[in-house]
Amino acid sequence: PPNFYLLILPFSLLPFYWSYATFVGGSFLAYFAVVRRAFAHPAGRMLLLAFPGVFVNALQGQFAFLTAALIGGALVLLPRAPAAAGVLFGLSSMKPQLALLVPLALACGGQWRALLWAGLSATLSMALGVKVLGVDSLMAMLAELPLFPDWLSHTREVLLKVPSFFSFALLLGLPRPAAYALHFALAGIVAVALGWIWRRRPGRTDLRAAARSEEHTSELQSHH
Repeated sequence: PPNFYLLILPFSLLPFYWSYATFVGGSFLAYFAVVRRAFAHPAGRMLLLAFPGVFVNALQGQFAFLTAALIGGALVLLPRAPAAAGVLFGLSSMKPQLALLVPLALACGGQWRALLWAGLSATLSMALGVKVLGVDSLMAMLAELPLFPDWLSHTREVLLKVPSFFSFALLLGLPRPAAYALHFALAGIVAVALGWIWRRRPGRTDLRAAARSEEHTSELQSHH
């Protein structure tokens, strides 16, 4: 998305190694700050820092530290600063596959203020990206979206890096229609479970956060 490229555009002005060190180091510090805020016990922090996906993400210069920091920070802020949490949720739309269930969770949890700010944040960041980079960047993204599943299904190395029901089914040897059916059936169950937790467990912020953060564990694990 244009707001993704807008964020990484300044790093392209630096030499490669400085760009890598600045982006990975800065996004890791954001991730570490959220981990420290979310987990009071040192053991919990060490487990998240020792997670293998952390090292793979750092080695390959991927985006997961930042998305984990955005979503994790939003979940930490949500009980007492819903507007700020909504802004962070909205910024996570730069990786849209990670933000798909955010509106569902916030709506089921009655977090209408956070939902409003998330919508505003996502819209404004996208508009700014289109303004700076041009509408062609948005049109190119929309044109490429239908091509991704075909490329994914013929690239085993990428399938192994994308922990989804769709890629799992393809690795089992199922045809693409069956893989799609399995993916959307199980994704529907996940969405219902997430909505139920956010609606029926208002006092369990830890359970809500765990349900919402499962996608970002996969993001770190996939380093994609």
